[in-house]
Amino acid sequence: MSHEDICFRCDSNRVISGKTVSRSHGRGAIFRPDGISGFKWFGPTGLFLLREGRACLDCGLFWSDLDKEKANELVEHWDLPVPPH
Repeated sequence: MSHEDICFRCDSNRVISGKTVSRSHGRGAIFRPDGISGFKWFGPTGLFLLREGRACLDCGLFWSDLDKEKANELVEHWDLPVPPH
């Protein structure tokens, strides 16, 4: 496990990778975990990111927040691999 797989805020190892995807009409972005199909009829495909975020000017790390309950529901729905608590 690399240091990228540990949450810098709470030290949890329940970290998933994915991509940010722009939403249409300037309505912000979503986070789409790796392993999720882009086809919405199979279920939800991403998590809304808050419009606010933070970026470190020294290392380039960017972070934002999302709804952790919805994140857990999405992971369960798609049966994504996540380390146990």
